[in-house]
Amino acid sequence: MEAPSGEGSTKLERQHNHRQMRSAVTGRYGRRTMDVELLYFEGCPSWRVMDERLGVLGAEFDFEHQRILVDTPEAAERAGFLGSPTVRIDGEDPFAAPGAAVGLSCRVYPTVDGLIGCPTLAELRSALQRVAPAPGPGARPG
Repeated sequence: MEAPSGEGSTKLERQHNHRQMRSAVTGRYGRRTMDVELLYFEGCPSWRVMDERLGVLGAEFDFEHQRILVDTPEAAERAGFLGSPTVRIDGEDPFAAPGAAVGLSCRVYPTVDGLIGCPTLAELRSALQRVAPAPGPGARPG
């Protein structure tokens, strides 16, 4: 029997339950909104850049992202955390490299300009478009 989403359940379990409840929500364009999560740890120098970029793209793709603080090695293991910052779109990490190590660490992303601490706005947009294309300029609320 599962613990209720309050007493006896972990923060990660409550967040997972919240994510499941949100999956049926529709955005202003009448489609299911994406579940976008930003996993990070406080000492990461790049998570705020990712947060800002997701905020910009949230307006474009009609979603609000959830920030999830990963603050212990055990929490990193439970979350399958590949480093900070990590973005998950509908539960998947679009930037995960095969065999990447789980842990409480900084993460770097390969770009044409070399390794950086966060995907570019264009790379994030591309990852989001693979899940749900943004409405065109003539789109109207459903």
